[in-house]
Amino acid sequence: MLAPRRAQPATGFRFLHIPKTGTSFIITLRNQLEACRHKDISCLGIRGGGRPVIVNGSIINSTANTLFARGPPGFDEACGGRLLACQQEIYHVAYERGWQARYPSFAYVTLIREPVAHAVSMIGWLCPESHAGTAEAWRSCLESDWTQSMGRVGFRPRHDTHLKMLLGVEYSSRPIQLNAHNVTEALTNLLRLDFFGLTDRWAESVCLFHATFGGEPRPSQFINVRPGDSLKIPDWVVKAIQRNTAWDARLYAEASLAFDCRMAQARASEARPALEACLQKHGNAPAL
Repeated sequence: MLAPRRAQPATGFRFLHIPKTGTSFIITLRNQLEACRHKDISCLGIRGGGRPVIVNGSIINSTANTLFARGPPGFDEACGGRLLACQQEIYHVAYERGWQARYPSFAYVTLIREPVAHAVSMIGWLCPESHAGTAEAWRSCLESDWTQSMGRVGFRPRHDTHLKMLLGVEYSSRPIQLNAHNVTEALTNLLRLDFFGLTDRWAESVCLFHATFGGEPRPSQFINVRPGDSLKIPDWVVKAIQRNTAWDARLYAEASLAFDCRMAQARASEARPALEACLQKHGNAPAL
């Protein structure tokens, strides 16, 4: 459960971006890299941000809830190739075994999220009917597919998204039969990454990131730049989601214990003063 020891300091980051776990975390990665001249910016445009709306039968995103629709003059989204996070070919791409060995100067990082909150956020993003709040609308989102620009996807094949992406299975792929061995394998892959945080413990995750890689956080790292709508979730919907994310729940429980161990490890290291100062200053920041 201890954090992996790097042979050399990280000069680049690759973000294993599980959908709806926190695009805002890319601000932390950008702020950390010397290669990124412009700070306090996540991904540009509206991809993944804002509330989905239907126009002429097509789902689109609003331009709300993003810090920047366009970058400032001279903005380099990839920071000279040192930030692999927002590019189309890397965005929401599953775990790639062996990648760290091939690119040792990069740190491979991710976030995971409590499964019910994650599923609700996913539904609110890709199933606008849920905003109506009726039983019929929720049932439609839970039991049906919906069309989105990346192809035919639905809630069903997105069951246990964390587990599948950490196994190297694309999150929009067809349903697969999961088992306890898959949980162990996914957890092993998660712990092999150079860093992972918990969306639900955002301030702690940002502070632990800096305890791991050095530097001090900027205020922008504690802002949710792409918030979803707060949906009122009926109990029967929560139970339906829990039935369909049971493997993710097991993974999250184990990962939460590992996160606690890494926090304890940081507190027992020379990083303790900086970690405690960060937590004292930002520990009350709202979870994303």
